[in-house]
Amino acid sequence: MNARVLVAVVGVFVACGSNVFFLEHLVKFSPGCGHLVTFSQFFFTAAFRFVTVTKCGTVQPVVPLREYFFAVLLYFASSLTGNLAFLFNISMPIQMIFKSGSVMASMLLGILILKKQYSTSKYVSVAMITIGIAMCLLLSSADKPKKAEEQGDMFSFICGLSLLLVSLFTGARLGIAQQEVVSKFGKHPKEMTCYIHLLSLPFFIFFAKNIMNQLYIFSQAELEAVDWFPVKVPLVWIYFALNIFTQFLCVTSVTTLTSELSALAITVILTLRKFMSLIVSIVYFRNPFTFYHWMGTLLVFTGTLIFSEVPQRMFAAKEKPDQGKKDD
Repeated sequence: MNARVLVAVVGVFVACGSNVFFLEHLVKFSPGCGHLVTFSQFFFTAAFRFVTVTKCGTVQPVVPLREYFFAVLLYFASSLTGNLAFLFNISMPIQMIFKSGSVMASMLLGILILKKQYSTSKYVSVAMITIGIAMCLLLSSADKPKKAEEQGDMFSFICGLSLLLVSLFTGARLGIAQQEVVSKFGKHPKEMTCYIHLLSLPFFIFFAKNIMNQLYIFSQAELEAVDWFPVKVPLVWIYFALNIFTQFLCVTSVTTLTSELSALAITVILTLRKFMSLIVSIVYFRNPFTFYHWMGTLLVFTGTLIFSEVPQRMFAAKEKPDQGKKDD
């Protein structure tokens, strides 16, 4: 693993993990804030990359813009459906549980679209990772009320899960679309990040009213005392700013990995990041960690080792010296 990939992996775990933490605070404050948060994230990333990568439009893109349109539609659709799910009484734990199936979605699309063939160990490892994370998340959210179930609004709950399903597969397809661009035009992760976000901005015109309403709700946030700040501040705005910044770092890290690793490998990394978020939740919120949590942990890390072929490489490394001794 080269230094660039290592930095990107660290960025995924730190930036993406903290981004979810801040997002949960924002959703608790206003469940309908998804479009505002997503628009702000897209705008910040697009503006920063437009200045630093395209030099305010003076540098021509290496990849023709038409090649980005499909990825733009997928990225926007994945973000939009994920946000809409919150409006259908889908809690953050349920979102995390559902998204833990992203490895399966990535592998399934790899088989159907790319005609890939995976070894039996890959299937076993992906199944172990998905089951392990789902087990831990289900146990962690077992004591939390499910609003849709309490209200008996099963139709709303099913609509929310359907939106999550669309988000899951459009996100997995996005990874393949990005790799298709890389295979045709080479690695240009910063340019890709810039134009995917920039070309997505016009779509938000359809949600302008919702975004303005959420800005008004945020403006009504109460001032709160913060230990490291001399005056009272609206804490929700701090979470909002940190969410935007960490999302930028998260997207940059994921895009870098897209140009270096396979879609399935990236999905495994992102899945492990979700598992790390669970551990942080257990420590931060002091949630119980039972025997079954440890079983889930064992499944996740064993599955990761099998997927990365660490055991196979260790055995292969041991066999080579033995063969050398026999030859002598």
